[in-house]
Amino acid sequence: MPEPLHVILVTDRKPGHQNQLLALATRLGERAPVAAHEIDVSSAGFWRRRLTTPAIPPTPSTPQLILCAGRTTHRPALNLKRRTGARLVVCMRPSTRVREFDLCLIPAHDEPEPAPNVETTLGAIVNVRPSAAHDEHRGVILVGGPSKRHDVDESDLLARVREIIDRSPEVRWAMTSSRRTPETLERALGAIGSANLSFTPAARTPPGWVAERLAEAGAAWITEDSVSMIFEALTSGCAVGVLPMTREREDRVSRGVDALARDGLVTAHDAWRRGARLAAPAEPIDEAGRAADLILRRFFRERIAT
Repeated sequence: MPEPLHVILVTDRKPGHQNQLLALATRLGERAPVAAHEIDVSSAGFWRRRLTTPAIPPTPSTPQLILCAGRTTHRPALNLKRRTGARLVVCMRPSTRVREFDLCLIPAHDEPEPAPNVETTLGAIVNVRPSAAHDEHRGVILVGGPSKRHDVDESDLLARVREIIDRSPEVRWAMTSSRRTPETLERALGAIGSANLSFTPAARTPPGWVAERLAEAGAAWITEDSVSMIFEALTSGCAVGVLPMTREREDRVSRGVDALARDGLVTAHDAWRRGARLAAPAEPIDEAGRAADLILRRFFRERIAT
């Protein structure tokens, strides 16, 4: 058996970044033997002790691939690359010069400049798999809350949620909030009380709750502030509708959501009101799997199973 590819995951422990690294490592491991080890740079102690140069975990071989995600991981990952000579792949736009990385996986909404070492992804890589078990009689509603880009009009959002539920009595809707959902809105969502709706506050959802519901749902409605959830739903294979929020500013992320609607990958709630139909992606979306294939083809072609 060939020696496994030694991969280092440089993590800041933030869930979104951690999930990207885990998704990539998992997909690589499905395609070639992989030994993955993690370096946590999230603590202040790390920066005091290591002076941004992480210690390599005790492993039988020198790292050949480094994956990083999150702004604070970039400098330690670059230092580790210089020490080991390993290939370095960064998820999302790097905080330093693009040319310092062997490969940059940058979402389209970040509007990256073309470069030989830049690959544009549909969105942020998510740790969700495409599912073939979607049931048109099951649905998911995911409600976020205020962010640096959005505010929430609670009465308007509640009216839209009620409209979705009332117009689809044949669908059993599972709804949850997020840690950003205001208490007043969360209470109002819990008080809707329709027979075809079950509401579970975010604080009471166990790990994996959203992914499990998306894997079985035929449709998902998601507030536009929850961009990562939109891509998780698209990757799972749901038909995705987007609930509007009050935009505090227009930027590349909000333009990216609008582009998904123009491309027919999601349906805006106002368009649905006018008769547009929610439709699942015509082709399966698995950016983590595509990125894993790309990494192996570019840097480790000899490890690809024939």
